[in-house]
Amino acid sequence: MPQKNISFGVNLEEFAEKTDKKGCFSGILVNYNHKTLALGYYRFNKGSMKNNEGKTMLLLYNHAGNNIPVGTCMGYETEKGFEIEAQLQLTQDESGAYLNSNAAALYDLMKNQGAKFELSAGGIISKGGSKEETVDGRKIYYYSIDEFNAHEGSITPKGAVQGSKITKVFGENGGDGRMGENLTLESMQKLLAKFTQEMMGAQTDEQIKGLPAKFTELQEQFKSIENTINTEFKDGLEAKFKEINEVIKGLKVGYSATKQEISDAEAFFCMLKEMDAKGTGVEIEFSMNNEIKNFATPSTGDTPNAIKPKYVETILTRLQAKNSVMARISFLPIGDNSVVIPREMLGLPECGIVGELDERTETKGVKLDNVTINLFQFYCMPAVSNRLLAVNFVGYLNFLMSRVEYAWSLFISDKMFTGTGVNQPKGILVDTNIAEIELDLTVTGSDLADKILEIYYSMRTEIAEKSTWDMTRAMWAEIAKLKNDRKDFYITDLNTGNSRTLMNRPVNIIESDVLKNPNTAAAGDYLITFGYWEEGMIGVINPNLNLKITDQITTKGITKYYMEKLLGFGVQLPENFIKIKKKTA
Repeated sequence: MPQKNISFGVNLEEFAEKTDKKGCFSGILVNYNHKTLALGYYRFNKGSMKNNEGKTMLLLYNHAGNNIPVGTCMGYETEKGFEIEAQLQLTQDESGAYLNSNAAALYDLMKNQGAKFELSAGGIISKGGSKEETVDGRKIYYYSIDEFNAHEGSITPKGAVQGSKITKVFGENGGDGRMGENLTLESMQKLLAKFTQEMMGAQTDEQIKGLPAKFTELQEQFKSIENTINTEFKDGLEAKFKEINEVIKGLKVGYSATKQEISDAEAFFCMLKEMDAKGTGVEIEFSMNNEIKNFATPSTGDTPNAIKPKYVETILTRLQAKNSVMARISFLPIGDNSVVIPREMLGLPECGIVGELDERTETKGVKLDNVTINLFQFYCMPAVSNRLLAVNFVGYLNFLMSRVEYAWSLFISDKMFTGTGVNQPKGILVDTNIAEIELDLTVTGSDLADKILEIYYSMRTEIAEKSTWDMTRAMWAEIAKLKNDRKDFYITDLNTGNSRTLMNRPVNIIESDVLKNPNTAAAGDYLITFGYWEEGMIGVINPNLNLKITDQITTKGITKYYMEKLLGFGVQLPENFIKIKKKTA
């Protein structure tokens, strides 16, 4: 297991000054019996601090990023936990002056001025791992620490904002820095990833019905830490919570569906029942040109109710609503397997003067002679809980459809970047007709700003003014450090404005790994794209939807089915895009 660095703190009000030792404070630093998890994620097991007994550690005063030595601390193992004594250096010379004036000033603040501090300790988890357990009927997730190697202690001013901490991080190489958001984000992101995995894999009634309560717990944990992270990172977590909430909202108590959600659920319910009536392995092509039996509304006469399979018509809109990249392009409905877009339809119409001698051309500024967009079979294989379908088909099917659309739209949008063109559409990162620019990640400040200007102005003005930047959160963090004091360079982040913009164009954060983190990218990896997708890429879609049952697990009350949609996309105007990759050596 890789070693893991963490830092945590406790209020010094919980420590008491010894009556016989001036400036010596003692108390429990790590409570093995405490129900609250350290940093909301870590649990110290009994004996995990044992190897730190008798270790004399430097005590630092951490203020405004400066680490000032003010004494020493030593700890020992007890049944309750790891108890520590922190001794401020209050030695005086012959004249009565303190040898360590910083320690004396700190002591005065604590003892006489009532200033509040916390004692933090940092180090490396050398043994441990992720765990889960059930408490009061609810699953909790935490990191179980079996062995912790402490380095130094640190006295820090208690944060004015509830939950905020100014603590110290200890690296394996002996270096240190401010904890900032890193640990908080890592913990929250791991919990979100774990929940997302459960959400996407939940099949049994108990697993599915338990999702809202687990999600509420996660939301509560996020509320407890949201004031400790900057607006940029907070926005990323809020966006993820919003995405997940849209998927599971149908399972929540008191869920009130919109008319459109009810209509989609009824149509999909009837499609599932129609599929069920046909039996396992029979593929049905649903089309808006045909009607199916309305299983949602019982017939009141001799003529059975019929309904259009409206979900066939709305699925594209629902997919695009789940993913901002997929929402950028238009999809043309076609009945054939492919469509050829002639060169004459791609570019700007040629203009000229009657009587000119130069040979006329019909289009202008187009790199391609024509574009062929093929349909491909995109499929998904979900499972249906028959009991939940019978009890609350509107709420349950909203969850089921949203879960499928969430996964499907992410897969499709990723292929819009990385599709190979072999048995799948070709994405912009693979299309060799799109211009590339190399970015040297060793440059900073004005050099990086100049490179961004080069990227922006290498595209035609009328295209650049409508384009969008795509990059990872880590790449944006590097760019957001640049100063916005140049008249030719403009940048806003969520800490200084209501939206992310670079050169007055929106910045979209890509959470998947189609674009790479600049800190871990290899030479040649793509870091950023800049493009006007709305005209640069076009999609095609077959208006029908195919369904078939693949397996009926009656013992578990689950029906697995196959869902297929024919669609495709491709670059029609390469000049609408620029790819930025890490510079090769």
